[in-house]
Amino acid sequence: MTQQIGGQLSLRYESKTQSVEKLMKENEKLRKDLNKNATTRDRIRDSKQVLQAEYNKLTKDFEEVKKKLTVAESKAPKFAGSGSKGYNSAITSRMLESKLRKTEADLEKKTKEVGGLKDVLEDQRMQENKLNKDVERLQEQVEVLERFPLGAGGSDPNTVRELQLTRLTVARLENEKEELNHLIKTANQKLRNHGLDENGPSTSEQV
Repeated sequence: MTQQIGGQLSLRYESKTQSVEKLMKENEKLRKDLNKNATTRDRIRDSKQVLQAEYNKLTKDFEEVKKKLTVAESKAPKFAGSGSKGYNSAITSRMLESKLRKTEADLEKKTKEVGGLKDVLEDQRMQENKLNKDVERLQEQVEVLERFPLGAGGSDPNTVRELQLTRLTVARLENEKEELNHLIKTANQKLRNHGLDENGPSTSEQV
């Protein structure tokens, strides 16, 4: 009977130990994934800020060129028969029109780039949701491991000691899990602070 009980405890401990080792590996992978996501978010944030600044500048140039082109076109007929003045006005009009078309093309390009960043950010949000679910799953597994009966080792000192060590490992995993939760909340807050959850630049809808 004693051997049977000892065998059951040994099998139970082996199973719990394997579960703990698996949790440790998953926690480590989760931490690496989180760090990678944080780095990617920072890079996307910086890229979006640069694109937004360029987008705003192009929009301003677009409006200025439109005004200059309108003025040049209104003056062109007046100088049509006045020699060099009329010729220069026509040249200016064509130059402004060329710049206008280039600006329009640049605006379209930047708008598409910002749209591409929106897709990347959506992928990042999906990854964040997956990380949160992984943490919840780890919490449930840790809670199961914490339900070891205090007297599960019976009279076998080695088994008692091993189970105590397992409880200590579970406690450490719980601390790591809490730290991961904090890192994820901080990363999400950082994402919101930089406006990365918005649907692109507000000016893009006006173009």
